[in-house]
Amino acid sequence: MINTDLGEVKISREVINTIVRLAMSELDSVSNIPKDATKKIHTKLPKVEIENNEVKVNVYVSFYYGTEIKKEVEKLQENIKNSIETMVELKVSAVNVYVYDIMPKEEN
Repeated sequence: MINTDLGEVKISREVINTIVRLAMSELDSVSNIPKDATKKIHTKLPKVEIENNEVKVNVYVSFYYGTEIKKEVEKLQENIKNSIETMVELKVSAVNVYVYDIMPKEEN
């Protein structure tokens, strides 16, 4: 919840979920989120918990073959954390990343 001079602003889990998906789509190495993150695809959706104005996020990702997973996970965690904290001013206590698949890089 965000307090303003005129009242309170409550942010839903769905808003945080959308921010997370958009932050994930900014990394070219993530294969399970389309670059147009407004499109719905069959994937494991992020799980968002909000408690005491702190956010905990669990994300499930598939990377492209050849990706330096540790390096990309750290970039993903930082991108998600910064996006949430900047956009909705809630503290992020954790961004847990579960890598569930590796996909071949698609040729365009």
